[in-house]
Amino acid sequence: MRGGIATELSSAERGLGGFGALSRSGAEASRSEMNRRVTDKKGFSIPLNALRAFEAAARHMSIKEAALELSLTPSAISHRLRILEVTLGRELLRRVGPRIELTEAGQALAPALTAGFTRIIDAVSSIRRDN
Repeated sequence: MRGGIATELSSAERGLGGFGALSRSGAEASRSEMNRRVTDKKGFSIPLNALRAFEAAARHMSIKEAALELSLTPSAISHRLRILEVTLGRELLRRVGPRIELTEAGQALAPALTAGFTRIIDAVSSIRRDN
C-alpha cells in the first residue's frame, strides 16, 4: 500500500526460514497471523502481535498476566517481546526477579500503544453498535 500502513509476511515468517516444513494446520494459521507486521511509509515494519504483547505486559507489569489476557503462554509473550526489542534495537523492559520494570524506551512506548489500541477498540465498538 503506497503512503500508508500495510501488513506483510516475510519469507522467514511464512515458514521458509527457521520454522522448517509445516503442515497446513491451525498452528500454522495462528503463526501466520502472529507474524503479521505493520509497515510504515518508509518500509520499516514491526510485528503487530509483538506490540500487543508488549502493551499488555507493560500495562499489567507482568508477563504472566499479559499471557492470560492474550491467551498465550508466558514463553510466547517473552518470545514476542524479544522479537520487538530486536526489531527496535532497544531494550524495553527488564526482568527483576519475578517482576518486570520498563526501561526509559519502554516507558515512552507503552502509553502510546495503550492509547492506540484503545482508539482501535473504541472505533470497532462504535461500528458494531451502529449495526
